[in-house]
Amino acid sequence: MKPNQYLHYLVGTVLLFMGICSAQASTVVLEDYQSISGYTVSNTPFVVEQAGTYEAFLVDLKYPAAIDNLFLGILDDVSFTPLGFRYGEGSLIFNVSTPGQFVAQFMGLPGAGGMGTYALQIKAIPIPPAAMLLFSGLIGLVLVARRGSIA
Repeated sequence: MKPNQYLHYLVGTVLLFMGICSAQASTVVLEDYQSISGYTVSNTPFVVEQAGTYEAFLVDLKYPAAIDNLFLGILDDVSFTPLGFRYGEGSLIFNVSTPGQFVAQFMGLPGAGGMGTYALQIKAIPIPPAAMLLFSGLIGLVLVARRGSIA
């Protein structure tokens, strides 16, 4: 390999690595956990500063007992327009077109023992920057491979 080919390979590899790393990075918008007793409805406000794709992750901590019925809804705080709903544990992906104030609405009914604890996390999913870096890195590697086969 010639010295300039090493430079192309290095740049392509660095861009690819940056794309992979940025795909893992995300901004946490809300972290919350609560203990509940009996049938509970909880509204937790949060602010989104940028339009984009977000993920809400709901977990039953099963302490001191499991929550039989879990429900999570994400609503616009001004118009109460629903952005997404989830029944049970897991993640809910929703899109925000206009930054502003939103509400995470939780409903739950603990099972045996009458008490339970849940955790909720909402974070941004940075898809466009990660994809841009990943594809630029792949293009760099393709160019390096192509230059190597020509010489």
